[in-house]
Amino acid sequence: MTHRRPLAPALSLLTALTLFSALAGCGGGAPAGTTTPGSTGALDDASFAPTRRAFHGLALDDPQRETDRERLFAYLDAVGRPLVQGEDYQALLDHFLACTDLLVPGDYTAGRVPESLAPVALRIVELGSPRGDEGPVLGALEVLRHIVIEAPEGQPTAEEQYQQVAQWGRTSRESMPDFLQRYSSLIDVWEAHVRYASSPQALETLAQLHIDRRDFVIRAASETGVQGLLAEYPPSLPLQIGRIAPIDVVAVYLRVGDVDGAIRKVREMGVRGRTEAQLLELLQTAQQRSEAGAEALTQLAEAYGRSRPDTAQGICRRGLRDYPRDTRFPDCLATVEAEAGHFEDATAWYVVAIALDPENRALYDEALAQLNEFIERGVFDEDPSAGRALAAHARRLLDERAAHFPGSPAPVTVAQIEFLSAMVELHAGNPDGAREHFLASLEAGQLNDVLREFGTFETHLGHGEAGAELLRQALDHTLGESLEVSVVRAALLTALGDAFHVAGNRAQAERMYRQALGLYDAALPQLGEQGIGYVQSRRGVLLDKLGQREQARVAILAAVEASPLEREIYMVPMMHLTTASPDLPLMRELYRRALLNLGLAPEWKVYFALWTQFVAQRAGEPAGEEIDAVLQRFARHAPWYGRLAAFGAGQIDGAALIAAATTAGQRAEAHFYVGARQTAEGHASAAVESFDAVFATGMINYVEYQMSRSLMETLRPSGETTP
Repeated sequence: MTHRRPLAPALSLLTALTLFSALAGCGGGAPAGTTTPGSTGALDDASFAPTRRAFHGLALDDPQRETDRERLFAYLDAVGRPLVQGEDYQALLDHFLACTDLLVPGDYTAGRVPESLAPVALRIVELGSPRGDEGPVLGALEVLRHIVIEAPEGQPTAEEQYQQVAQWGRTSRESMPDFLQRYSSLIDVWEAHVRYASSPQALETLAQLHIDRRDFVIRAASETGVQGLLAEYPPSLPLQIGRIAPIDVVAVYLRVGDVDGAIRKVREMGVRGRTEAQLLELLQTAQQRSEAGAEALTQLAEAYGRSRPDTAQGICRRGLRDYPRDTRFPDCLATVEAEAGHFEDATAWYVVAIALDPENRALYDEALAQLNEFIERGVFDEDPSAGRALAAHARRLLDERAAHFPGSPAPVTVAQIEFLSAMVELHAGNPDGAREHFLASLEAGQLNDVLREFGTFETHLGHGEAGAELLRQALDHTLGESLEVSVVRAALLTALGDAFHVAGNRAQAERMYRQALGLYDAALPQLGEQGIGYVQSRRGVLLDKLGQREQARVAILAAVEASPLEREIYMVPMMHLTTASPDLPLMRELYRRALLNLGLAPEWKVYFALWTQFVAQRAGEPAGEEIDAVLQRFARHAPWYGRLAAFGAGQIDGAALIAAATTAGQRAEAHFYVGARQTAEGHASAAVESFDAVFATGMINYVEYQMSRSLMETLRPSGETTP
């Protein structure tokens, strides 16, 4: 853990920022035009990423490398300029890392650190020093001391400042009573340093710190007079540290692909045990340009993959440079990027691997499975661009796989990809796009999930008959006598009842609800606690819809008793109660128990409070001190839920809340809560306009959209349908 004390005063060299006012964040000129890897034109948003990937695959002595590096720095330059002028420290660090990732250790010693990195580095020193952020500040100073800058007269140079901060880091830790923690704390600092600036000297310092920690522990465990320093640690600590030290040392060098440096340092630290010997043997094999060498690199990447993905990435980049036709290394990089959640890069590396070996079915299957997972992760994003791009990649790969391996089933089907694409569009507020993909999924191969979600989608849009038809098909395809099937059928019958209700067929809706209730009742004796909570919460809602309020109350409280730590157990009945005939005592009880039992995120405390407040307003009673206190407390928070809380607390009006909304989802929420208040205050026509505004957002899967439709039923003249 980094020692969080303020650093020495920020660099006086900050005044040198003016020397670079004509330069950009970390390169030379503004980007313009679209090019491809291997060309010489300026880069834009489309060409930057592929050029960067191609750059990392170039041999270190390839002349194209210097050309591409200049183009990459020029692009990053324009991106970094506003960051240097701003206050977003984390964004600045991310940008600095993107810049220095283009440098290898030899660039520092060869004088190839671009002068245009200076403004970014100086700004990091300025913002990071007061924070005590030693590692990034040292990395920034490392860059600065490799750039020739004439310091103002009487002011320390970058070199002097670097030594000052490095020395301060050591001396400030001398007072720490735990000797082992001294080393670990310093290692954390220098790990951060080399992450931002991997100069040979920094790598050497970090590797030596790992060795010094090992040597200290071994000495403390064996020498009289210092054994007490490790009294609080288990006796196995020396053995553990002795085993991990060579692994850590090797990781320092392999992160930058330096196999030779890793071998040299392992030999220097002494081959004392089996771990060192095995590592040394594997590294010596990896040094060879042969199949055995490629396999050794692959083994090293796999060994470091989970615990040190940055090291695995460095190994894979080394393999890519040494073996440009070997699919293992773009596949390896795809895996690393996938684990980091970098979907675009992971997908691109899979494409590279498949292009190298289009007859390798396993590569297709791995890529498709990963793309499927990526799309699932992005389903709930309001911005659908990433999901659309990933789905397009998946469709192309499926087509290519089918062409190469006709008749061989893929791990992911077209129907699945289309279904996920529909969900991406659904959560992005694009119902037309969602319907298009739902239909495409059904055409590609009928899936129960598609029928269920498509049917619910149509119901939420107010298309009760269309929703009922789809849900009926889903029910027909859900067969079996198992407990799981019974619970699924009960949920489908409930959804079918809702569809009939929306269609105006109340008698048929009631029949569906009763059938669902019967299945839930039969399932209860066979369920564990979590299952009881799920079923009872849904029984409670069904019972209330059927007019059995007291029984509903018993079921809902039984659900909370069975699963007090599950947010959904509270959310399902509270959503229903928000728009049903007011039951304020039950709503208050659910809110009280939710606050008591759940580690609720702040936004959910606000949502639950607003729902309870609305129920109280409809009942003509005060919400209660607990609700008021929550809304007042969170009204001071900056995120969107803070604006909602401020509205609930009466600090801003409806117009201000709507004006504060910046996304479709926020607009849906803003208009709903304004409409809910208008409903409670008896302003029916204004409430109808507010709920119509909710519907206009297209955010169908938002609970506020669904609650708007329920409340609209109470506001429309009899016989008039809700759009």
